[in-house]
Amino acid sequence: MASEPTIQSNAPAAPSGGLGSAPALFEWVEQTRQTASIASAVALATSHLESGRRAEAESVCLKILEHDPAQADALHISGVLAHLAGKNGFALALLEKAARSAPLAPQIQYNWGVVLAATGAIESAAQRYRMALALSPGHSNALRNLGNFAFEAGHYREAVRCFEGALVEREGHAHLHLSLALALCALREIERARSPFERALALAPDDARILWEAAQYFLLLGDFPRGWDLYEARFAAGDDCRVWQYAYPYPPWQGESLRGRHLLVHGEQGLGDEIMFFSILPELLEQGARITLVGQPQLTRLWSDVFPGCSVRVQPRVGNARWTHEAPPWLAELNADPPHFQIPLASLGRLTRRTQDDFARQKPYILPDPQRRIDWLLWLRQRPADPRDALPPGSTAAVPLWEVSAQPKKLRVGLVWAGASGLDHPAARRKDAQRSLALEQFRPLFANRSVQWISLQVGPAAAQIGLGEAALPILDCAERLVDFKETAALVANLDLVIAVDTAVAHLAGAIGKPVWILLPFAAEWRWGLDAKSTLWWPSAVLFRQPRPGDWVSVIRAVEGALAGLCPA
Repeated sequence: MASEPTIQSNAPAAPSGGLGSAPALFEWVEQTRQTASIASAVALATSHLESGRRAEAESVCLKILEHDPAQADALHISGVLAHLAGKNGFALALLEKAARSAPLAPQIQYNWGVVLAATGAIESAAQRYRMALALSPGHSNALRNLGNFAFEAGHYREAVRCFEGALVEREGHAHLHLSLALALCALREIERARSPFERALALAPDDARILWEAAQYFLLLGDFPRGWDLYEARFAAGDDCRVWQYAYPYPPWQGESLRGRHLLVHGEQGLGDEIMFFSILPELLEQGARITLVGQPQLTRLWSDVFPGCSVRVQPRVGNARWTHEAPPWLAELNADPPHFQIPLASLGRLTRRTQDDFARQKPYILPDPQRRIDWLLWLRQRPADPRDALPPGSTAAVPLWEVSAQPKKLRVGLVWAGASGLDHPAARRKDAQRSLALEQFRPLFANRSVQWISLQVGPAAAQIGLGEAALPILDCAERLVDFKETAALVANLDLVIAVDTAVAHLAGAIGKPVWILLPFAAEWRWGLDAKSTLWWPSAVLFRQPRPGDWVSVIRAVEGALAGLCPA
């Protein structure tokens, strides 16, 4: 909703043929007097609205509408007020009536579109914005909102045109420059995005959202000093960056000596982020630190194995408000040995990974539990190397141990084809859709009979196994993969992992297992621009989309690489 609604006057003009008789003159004077009175009332209502005096604005509009029920400006302001009060159905009725009374008023069309968008009627809202543009070419708010719609729909070239058009009139609007930069990044026009990023930073140097997005841009470029420093703004950006932080009552660690010191390291982002950044922890332990680490429940059993000398605590993510404002139940237990310092997990990057040379210290650090690894090996050996060779469709029977040796030796390949589901943030849902595939899209790979396929997929996407015209030959392990300790033990028994950009890809890299990571066209900053390798995991090979949405080319490249390992 525009903060300054445009209220257009509808005062009658003098008759073009002259005033003529005295009665005509009197009628025109009376109309002008009434119109001037209404215009004054509209100006008063507008002033009340802009000053936040909604009740007073509504009262003035009601009086105007008592005199003239079709008065466009009063209907318009009343519609704005209804929208601000959350009464969008009533607001739509008022704005539609206002548009009938003043069909050439662009701001009415624009605000009508804003309310339609608030109800989820995106295409209808876009029509109103386009009408506002037809009536007022260059209407910056309409262009910006159309650009936002195009961005959300993945029409990034159109988004760029809209944002550039809006900037003609609003060059000093920092978030418009940011929107343009993000759209250019989505098109992988990385150098062209630098200028709007720099302009946004210059216009709003303290804006946390701009700092957060710019941080990812510079990290993508490999400008680690600038990127990590800007990355510290992530907590102030709130839901825009989807990180969590409780205000632990200990001083922040800024690189001081850790010899004999107690450091609290607390997770803040997703499961993959925890696995990636906890790779730095062995260096801190080598410095003599005593560490309490805080992670998500799915990882804490694994962390207890990997870091036996650390105290491992659980902090489930049960909503941003609770995570950031409620003290964890174990916090009081630290009073016996309070930490000297605390640090959010990703801030370790700023202190330890400021140059490419610093990544030379990056190495596998997860050694899966030996007993669970043996248990998984025995379980795998009792499964057919290829269901098409041994079992009828739908059978889940295990192969007797005395028949295991008779099975042909095949390359064991783990597969993850989709990310998380049920995400409640629009940007997170969009990114998940971009990184995820359907299992059916991997069908060309299953033609290689020299591979035993092991599903590492959990969550709703695991149900895709067995669907489709012909079930794909992949072993479903979802029920046994209760946490990452189990997943790590299974991965340790595989020859290769093929995964989209998920936590399992990071897990395989952290184990040192060969992992092929399938990336969307505009991949996240951690994977760099164009390289086939990553600084984070030496055992990883990156397969990138050559154009947005083109998974066919990626699967074809993986098929060729797989054939090089084990001809079909």
